[in-house]
Amino acid sequence: MEQKQAAHVAGLMVVATWHPSYVLRAPSAGARERACAQMVAALRRAHALAGEC
Repeated sequence: MEQKQAAHVAGLMVVATWHPSYVLRAPSAGARERACAQMVAALRRAHALAGEC
């Protein structure tokens, strides 16, 4: 998943990330590690954005 800036949708900030079940079921250990790291980064970004509200 490509890291992008938060999107504005109908006046709301939106941060997309992997669904946790995808992270658990990714086809290989490497894919799981990458997806997990990307999901954590997106959640941290969302947390930071929430602090800006």
